[in-house]
Amino acid sequence: ISDKAQYIVIPVIFDNIDPYSADSLAVVVRNNKHGIINAKGHILQSIVYDGIEYMDYGYRSLKDGKYGTISKDGNTIFENQFDEMSILDRNCGVELICKDGKWGLLKEGRDILTLQWDSPLQPLQKGVEGIPDLYIASQNGKYGVVNVYGKFVTPCVYDEITKSVNGMYYITRHGDRYGALSLKMHELIPPVLETRPYLDDDIF
Repeated sequence: ISDKAQYIVIPVIFDNIDPYSADSLAVVVRNNKHGIINAKGHILQSIVYDGIEYMDYGYRSLKDGKYGTISKDGNTIFENQFDEMSILDRNCGVELICKDGKWGLLKEGRDILTLQWDSPLQPLQKGVEGIPDLYIASQNGKYGVVNVYGKFVTPCVYDEITKSVNGMYYITRHGDRYGALSLKMHELIPPVLETRPYLDDDIF
């Protein structure tokens, strides 16, 4: 890369240089490994990563099958330690993570909100009347409901949570007994029924 006067600013030692970010950093590639440099060509992150992806908070890195995070100024936030990492809600800056068999949430690449679930969160419903998106969480073989920040709306006490046929409530199961939750997660019927409940639309 040369400046306006055509002087070499960054020597030709990289196979590829991504466009510079608003923070004047760029991801570079050499021999299929990735790193990060600043506007002067100084290496801020060694060229040892299998991949580096730009994120709103900075960067997500991949090395030896493990994920980590890097700040906008090129400093390491989390070393590569997560087995899985994916965006759960971009607007809220929340990612789904997995480490040592436990799943949880990471906010803005630096704050672990929780790391306690047995499996990835499963989408339950989009936000309803001011309630944020909800997800089914599993813990110790039981299921509950959490919001996008990992806060429990309904504790993990059920063996199953499914949506009703009319989509107006949720059916819960505990053992061989059934109950019902409203869309706002209020318990309409505790799990004491022998068959799945059917609630008429007129109730809501």
